[in-house]
Amino acid sequence: MKALTLFLAIMLTAIASFAQAPSTGQWDIVATSETNSNTVDGGPLQFSTDWTTTTSGSTSTIAPLLANTFENSSCSASGQPVAFTVSYTKSSKTTTIVATLDNSQTVTFTSTSSGSSQFSGTFKSSGGGCTQADSGKFTATLYSALQGSFSGTIESYVNTNTINVTMSLSTSSSFAITGSVQSSNNSCMANLTINGSAAQAYSPSYATGDVDVFVASDNSGDVVAFVASATDENGNMLSPAWPSQVYVTYFVVAGPCAGDEGTDAPFQHVQAQVIHPPLLPRVFPHFSPRIALPSTAQLPASSAVEFVPEVQSQISSDDDSSSDVQHKTDSDSREQ
Repeated sequence: MKALTLFLAIMLTAIASFAQAPSTGQWDIVATSETNSNTVDGGPLQFSTDWTTTTSGSTSTIAPLLANTFENSSCSASGQPVAFTVSYTKSSKTTTIVATLDNSQTVTFTSTSSGSSQFSGTFKSSGGGCTQADSGKFTATLYSALQGSFSGTIESYVNTNTINVTMSLSTSSSFAITGSVQSSNNSCMANLTINGSAAQAYSPSYATGDVDVFVASDNSGDVVAFVASATDENGNMLSPAWPSQVYVTYFVVAGPCAGDEGTDAPFQHVQAQVIHPPLLPRVFPHFSPRIALPSTAQLPASSAVEFVPEVQSQISSDDDSSSDVQHKTDSDSREQ
């Protein structure tokens, strides 16, 4: 009996020593059940964020990137919390997340299971007010960064022509997106640089949770915003899932094609990756209502085109930003 007791003690110590804090990366936190749902899109309460985990000895420090943190609570006018903290206690293997909304109410998530790439638990909101003391259960999931080349066709809501597109994406350790977007049959997307000088005037390009938001431009005044999501326009998880496949919407914000927007059948990536459980997309304050609300927008049915991935090419790092980046208003007519 003493030998068995000693063995169990050793095993429990070993298991505890392997407990890991949630890893650095792009995280989604979604309510799986709740008492008083109150969200702008009618879906479950969700937070999308990025954080960096640093471990020294037995202590892990988790630093969220507030600028890349979004939520869909109706209690938030901005769609972003004013404060967001994450802590991990190794002795109890517990992760605690506290989000403060811009109406000063809080939502606290406490894990009951631990994991470096996924954990679950319970949450509760501060009583009364807009949150209606909402509480329930949640799951938090880590999503891989998009890296490499994605190819396919996108379809405009305005025009009937399909556009052949190749996107080369790179996500940095600070969750910034760089790369290029190239089209073989649309001059407004012929050779765009993600996060180029003209693009930066509209929005930064970043990854958060299972969504990439990036703006690309060229030195002729073309500026296009893209949103790549793990879910389609109906909020359904893609199969195969992110990052093997992404659903893309776009909106042209400047240049001769300004005002054009559209979507695609999912782009596919050449490399097979880990499949995560389904999560609905969040609401983001973007350039177009269709892009801002990918889960509820009334989109036309996408064609059944399958997108064939291409081998990753070298990612462009600049867009001749030192030259003229002013938007043309008198550009030559271009084919769509």
